[in-house]
Amino acid sequence: MKPYSAQVESTFLPFGGRYIVRGGKIRGLEGDGPNGGMVVIEFDSKEKAQAWYDSPAYRKLMPIRHQSATSRVYIVEGTVIQPGH
Repeated sequence: MKPYSAQVESTFLPFGGRYIVRGGKIRGLEGDGPNGGMVVIEFDSKEKAQAWYDSPAYRKLMPIRHQSATSRVYIVEGTVIQPGH
């Protein structure tokens, strides 16, 4: 997975992507959690997230990820929650 990890950030930076969560221990409280690690990348819009996923640079890395790990990829829309709400 290191070849993928070493290159993936350079594919999402041009789309405004940024790591929110990268690695660390996961402790499930309810339901089945992921096996291994978790990565959350934030984008300013679902369109930018989709454009990154469809980009030639990221498509080039996909086979490395597929060979190295079993993973799930989602685009999740959300809103910014202000503190205290």
